[in-house]
Amino acid sequence: MQEKTPENTRNIPVLVLAAGLVIIIIIAIAISGSYPGLFSKQPGSGSAAKAVQIPATSVRIEASPQAYSPMMSSTIGIGLTPNVTGFRIPDARYEWNTTNGQFMDWNAPEYTITEHGRSAVSNGEKIYWSFDAIPDSPQQPVIITLAAKDRKTGQLLGSSRMTLGWESNNTFVRVQKIE
Repeated sequence: MQEKTPENTRNIPVLVLAAGLVIIIIIAIAISGSYPGLFSKQPGSGSAAKAVQIPATSVRIEASPQAYSPMMSSTIGIGLTPNVTGFRIPDARYEWNTTNGQFMDWNAPEYTITEHGRSAVSNGEKIYWSFDAIPDSPQQPVIITLAAKDRKTGQLLGSSRMTLGWESNNTFVRVQKIE
């Protein structure tokens, strides 16, 4: 065993201080890993409480099939459903509009067709779009819009727009764009 002398005892406080700093650094790293952003200063943040973030909501039209003609026997039209983010499908009312053609329901168990015209309201279930008259101008694409509104407040939760283009002497439509 080494004897305590003034030379080797004077290093003990330095070693204790260094060990304490290492422990503090390890704890800080562990805490910052568990709480990202804890030690980073955000612009405009200070000691005041952070604002509550409202989750973003969005809606996008899903279409199937992507191309349709009334001559197809497999479907009565293009099936349209809302794809939502930030809220549940039953929490909204869905308002559909089209510049050409019409909306229809075709649901189990009877599979009877209910026509709605150029505007329709749904609860989020699949709705169909079809046409029965050839348009005057193939230059005019079909625009289908969807607005999802909160069932209780009527606040707009999101909207989507789909463009259909005419093909084959205006007897066929194809999805060109969904935004």
